[in-house]
Amino acid sequence: MRAKTSSALAYLEWYMGDLAAPTASQPFHWVGGIGWGGQRLFVFPALDLVVGMNCGNYRKPGLEQGRVNGVVLTEVVLPSFI
Repeated sequence: MRAKTSSALAYLEWYMGDLAAPTASQPFHWVGGIGWGGQRLFVFPALDLVVGMNCGNYRKPGLEQGRVNGVVLTEVVLPSFI
C-alpha cells in the first residue's frame, strides 16, 4: 500500500511491507512513513516497536537515501528485539 500526503512544507509517503533481520526466522511486518532525505518512521506491531530516523541525505538518489536506514534496522535495531 502506498499513499501520499503533501503540503508546501512537508512531503511524506506511507507504505507497509515486510523486513527480514539476519537473525530472524521470518520477516517482520511494518507500516511506516518515508520522507525526503532519509526521514523514516517504522511501526512493527508484532514487536510493539516504533522507530523514527532522521537523516540528511537530501541530494542523494532515493535508494541511497534509504540504504543507511535499512542497515540500521536490519543489523542493529531488529536483532536487539528478537
